[in-house]
Amino acid sequence: MPLYQRKSLQVSYGEDAQRFKRVTKRLLSVFETIYSEFYIIFWMFTR
Repeated sequence: MPLYQRKSLQVSYGEDAQRFKRVTKRLLSVFETIYSEFYIIFWMFTR
């Protein structure tokens, strides 16, 4: 594999990793909100 090709791959991988981090952070916050909503509803129904 040529050096310049590997370099461009690393650059694109870095951008992908940052995008992946952003997406996972958003997904985690959404999941947390849904989970807390369901937990509150479940807690109210079980009492």
